[in-house]
This record gives sequence, structure tokens and C-alpha cells, in this order.
Amino acid sequence: MLKICWKSFLRSWKHNATVQVTTISVLCGTFFVITAFALIHENLNGLLSRWGQEVQMTVFLDDDIKLEELDSLKTGLESDSSVKEVTYVSKQDAARQFLNQMGTMAPEFLGDEKFGNPLPASLEVSLASGLSKGSGFDRLVGLADGLLKKAGVEDVSYGQGWIENYASVVNQFGRSSWFVIFVLLAGSFLIVGNSIRNSVNQKREEIEVLELVGATPFRVQAPFIFEGSVFGLLSASIAIVLAFVVFQGQSLVADSSLQFLGLSTELQFLSVTKMLLILSFGLLSGALGSWLCVRSISTGWSAASRQESLGL
Repeated sequence: MLKICWKSFLRSWKHNATVQVTTISVLCGTFFVITAFALIHENLNGLLSRWGQEVQMTVFLDDDIKLEELDSLKTGLESDSSVKEVTYVSKQDAARQFLNQMGTMAPEFLGDEKFGNPLPASLEVSLASGLSKGSGFDRLVGLADGLLKKAGVEDVSYGQGWIENYASVVNQFGRSSWFVIFVLLAGSFLIVGNSIRNSVNQKREEIEVLELVGATPFRVQAPFIFEGSVFGLLSASIAIVLAFVVFQGQSLVADSSLQFLGLSTELQFLSVTKMLLILSFGLLSGALGSWLCVRSISTGWSAASRQESLGL
């Protein structure tokens, strides 16, 4: 059966190469967009996860916090599986850190006797696993909300603004990507179906002969479904190769123009699993698009169509 399908596929290329090339070109564009969306989403998630490894939570303490309250806070944080390390920073240590980092810009700020030392003591919390995709961010927010309810805690900071906005962008992009992918896959069914319909019309007499000798519907339909599957798989493969070439070029641009951001070491191409998933999408969309086109072909279909076209 496989040999028959290959022969049928090669005959279609030989007799109507223009339509075949056009079909594969359009499908390549479709799967290139799908691959690009998957690549962007994976790197956005990857950046969130890797940047999350460097996120630290600062728990600002009340000036009148009691020693037992401080010990309770430290013990609770150190026993949390999300926390890697807890460091106490006193008011004096906070002042020294401020002078080291900002002293040249405000040399008289902490030396003014009128204001004294307005910086609070704090607990610097290093996270054990940073921000993993989705669950880590929720865990971080839950930890911060819980700390705000503790006695002796004045405020909690972990860069809420940029983390929440970035996570929101990643989630919104993920949802919109699935919608775009669904629309593109639906369009690929139409593209494959149009090409297969053209092949069916070219081979109508051959189909009629097969029906006359008693061929089953599957025997008649299989070469066309195989042809559509090859279209999808080949187009998805070419799209992945093109996406990799574009990705390599963009990585070089990021390395030369945006070197200060260190993006070239952070950006990664699609994993093998996701590439196989895209190839599977290509194969299945081609097969399904073909099947939707030829599913009505059954014993006597070609002869009946001929009689209908002749008005018999």
C-alpha cells in the first residue's frame, strides 16, 4: 500500500507540479508562523523563569518589632520549601548599604540629625526555585500575602510591578497564540483540501477503474490522505528549518546590538519535544484536510459523478 501511495504522490507532482509547489509554499508560511509563535512563547517563559532565579523578596520590619516576632518570622520563612536563605539586615546595615550604593548622590541624607536613620530593618529572602512557569509566581504572591498579615511586618517587596506585568504579558500572549494557531490550522485544512481536490479531479478515471474492479473506499482514499500527510509533514519540516535560520540571525543581532542585556545567552530554540509536536501537527493537519476532501468517495462515486455531470 505504501508503494502505491508513493507512486500516486509522485504522479501528482509530475502532472501538476505548480499546484503542489504552491500548496507547500503556503503551508510552509502557515507552519512558519506557528513555529514563530511557539518559539516566542517559549523564550518569554524561559526569560521569566531565569530572571525569577534572581528575584529576592525584601520583608521590611516595623521599628518596634519584638524579638520573638522576628524569630518567629525567620523560623517560618526558613521552614518554607520556597525559601532558600533568609538574611537579617539591621537598620545600621541598611544605612551602610545605602551609603555604598547611593552615598555619592545623597551624601548628607543619613548624616542629617533631624532625620536620623529612616531606613527600616528587613529580612532578605532568597527563593529556592525562583519563578517557574506559572506556579512559581503564584507561590511567590501567596508567600508575600501571608507575610503581610504577620505581626511586625511593615511591607513586602519583590518587584511586584514588573513581575506581574511581565507574567500577564506572557499569559496573554499564550492565549492569543493558541487562537492564532487554531485559525492557521483551520486554514491549512482548506489549503490541503484544495490541492487534494485537484488531484482527485485529475485521477477521476483511475478512481472509476478501481471502483469497477471492486476496490474498497480505503484503497481509493488512502493515496490522497497519504499525499496530504506528506504535504503537511514536509511543510512543517521546512518551516522549522527556516525558523532556525531566522532565529540564528536574530541571536547574532541580539549579541551585537543588545549585548548589555545578555539576551544571546538566554534565548533558546525550540526543544526537541516541541519540534516533534509541530511536525505531528503538520502530519495530522495534512491527513485530516485530505480526509475531509475525500471522505465522500466510496464504491461507485466516480461513475455516479460522471453521470451527474452528463445529466444522466
